[in-house]
Amino acid sequence: ALRTGASVVERLNAAEGASPLIRMDDEHATLAGDGLILRLARDEAGIRIGQIGRFGAANASFLAPGAAGEELWALTFSRGQVGEQEIVRPATAARTEWEATDGPEGESTLRLRWLGCDLGEQADAVDVTVTVRVARDSELSHWRIAWDNRAEEFGIWDIDFPRVTGIGSGGQVCVPSRWGKVYDLPMPVAYRGPYPSGSAFAQMLCWWRDGAGLYAAAHDPEAGVKQPRALNGASGTVEFGFTIQPAAMGVPAAEGALGYEVAIGAFDGDWFDAAKIYREWALGQFWTRLGPIYEREDVAQWWKECSLSIRPQGDPDWVTEMGTKLQAEFGMDAVLHWYVWHQIPFDNDYPDYFPVKPGFGEAVKALQEIGVHVMPYVNGHLWDTDTQSWIDENGFAGAALTPDGGLYIEGWQQQEHAVMCPHSAKWEEKMLEIATRLSGEYGTDGIYLDQIGAASPRLCFSEEHGHPVGGGGFWTRGYDTLLAEMREQCHALNPDFIITTESHAEPYIAGLDGHLMCNLVGANQVPLYTAIYGGYTQTFGRLGEVANPAAFRMEHGQAFSFGSIMGRINSLLLLEPQNAELLAYLKSLAEIRRDYREFMAFGEMLRPPVIEGDVPDVTAQWQEKTKDFVTLPAVQASAWRAPDGRVGFFYTNVSDEDVSFEHAVDLFAYGIVQEEGVARLETRMTTFNAREEREPELDTTGDRYVVRHTLSPMETMAVVIRR
Repeated sequence: ALRTGASVVERLNAAEGASPLIRMDDEHATLAGDGLILRLARDEAGIRIGQIGRFGAANASFLAPGAAGEELWALTFSRGQVGEQEIVRPATAARTEWEATDGPEGESTLRLRWLGCDLGEQADAVDVTVTVRVARDSELSHWRIAWDNRAEEFGIWDIDFPRVTGIGSGGQVCVPSRWGKVYDLPMPVAYRGPYPSGSAFAQMLCWWRDGAGLYAAAHDPEAGVKQPRALNGASGTVEFGFTIQPAAMGVPAAEGALGYEVAIGAFDGDWFDAAKIYREWALGQFWTRLGPIYEREDVAQWWKECSLSIRPQGDPDWVTEMGTKLQAEFGMDAVLHWYVWHQIPFDNDYPDYFPVKPGFGEAVKALQEIGVHVMPYVNGHLWDTDTQSWIDENGFAGAALTPDGGLYIEGWQQQEHAVMCPHSAKWEEKMLEIATRLSGEYGTDGIYLDQIGAASPRLCFSEEHGHPVGGGGFWTRGYDTLLAEMREQCHALNPDFIITTESHAEPYIAGLDGHLMCNLVGANQVPLYTAIYGGYTQTFGRLGEVANPAAFRMEHGQAFSFGSIMGRINSLLLLEPQNAELLAYLKSLAEIRRDYREFMAFGEMLRPPVIEGDVPDVTAQWQEKTKDFVTLPAVQASAWRAPDGRVGFFYTNVSDEDVSFEHAVDLFAYGIVQEEGVARLETRMTTFNAREEREPELDTTGDRYVVRHTLSPMETMAVVIRR
């Protein structure tokens, strides 16, 4: 039975399996999960969130004192796809009501209702129901929204749900842009990320302050179109929310529902702890269904071992020379990402890539014989509308269409390119034609499909593509099917074939072998993506700036600590004598990643080590793909757990001076020691690219386990611990 009026302490100390509902009356409802406190308030103004907090060793309230809860939701309805639109808001409800029910195994659900909402001039048109589910053993609350619609000519257009305002004040926010972007509050910019894309690779947001934080994520198993947002609020607070474009936009229907839950919860820690909450959910979704890299038989072995990326452009003779010289210098397999291998200009006349440049086939064969695996550039997103093939092959039939039946146009090189719908048979047919010619006729070991993981989906209103009009998950499911078919057909021609794309939007992981990250550099980044998906996909591509040595060291040292394949070498300048030290550094990082791939390629990222000592910051303005002034600690450090349970720590010095540091390893936090007592640990410490040979120190006196070393400029150290 539900109990009301009990104190938080009494309820949290109640018998295991008791209801999470600890207070329920006409004006207040309070639920408690595993450290989560959620309070809702109801009055004449409606129903709102009163407080979200963390309860445990230290209590923490996440919403600013006196911050009035804003409206929880807003629904936009449209009269068809091109008619007028009206926003339904909670304030127009004729009345509100709520009730609570207990479920099995210590779970409670609140049912919140707004009845008789106005839709434009039509009164009593919409009823809205929000359910909030909390389990006693979970740190998360789970939110759903549904509606009944009596406006017969209107259909749902977008859903703004849920809105959580007044978070803070102060603290930090991490959003799923680039590798993971961290902002202090107040944020210098508003964040609205189009998901899925390189600007919103995941469906999550997090905020933290003083060791506790708030997690918000759309747990959408279809990876549908949406925009997570983080916006500055009053007095240094932030608002979290999601704007969602569902399937069947504008199609009249008497009822509808979001179809999945949005999770709002509390955690101890920072962005990394939020990432692990999201990882637990994400590893059960369709895009990770094929399992971790090391178990996958459909991933080429050369790619599993690859740790070097080369990016040439143009003439086959030049590309062959460049690839051959770099392979001779580095002495390892590499992926060669070849631009303009075709006779058409770059960013023009897509997708008419054939005929190829004379000598292309011979170059592919020569390079792959020495372990330089050719991966030509192809655009996976666009069809140039002034090509003859657009007319002859009816490209329009596969294009994504606007609500009024027009094209989405992207302008590149002063050309108009139509955005193609991945759910259309026409675009799948064209992509498969190109990929099978490359893998079969020319024997390339891969294909790079530009923009798939970077560009946001377009709402498609074609009624000929076999998907509901508008949004929802058709875009991601369309590419998932297309890429799966491409893998099957191309592997039948060349089992070593890989498929990659630009950027790292999560729903495409199953169909892709890797993600180009060169455009996602800049200041204030953390490896949020790797913390979520480490071991399940590979990233590559960090150009580096040979003429800017500080930026070169910083970019590659950071990429190494984030677990990425090294390099994106686009010239032979690195082989010039004056760049010998930079070459040696990049080569050493590539060799370490290759030789320790059980950690950086196949392993799960663990919490980045806390480095102590007199470790300076290094600052430089990066000139490639960003103009940010970037500041990093001189020692870039990472931690990984290999599939066999070993834990590896890696430290690299990106400065131009010696740096002494120590790392006090928390054996319990890293899961190296499972229970109290002295463990028999085997530790191997190895240094690379050292200017001066120094022995690292390991202090194991008492309960301590402290690594100490002085790293020379561009030196790297690996510490591997086995129980």
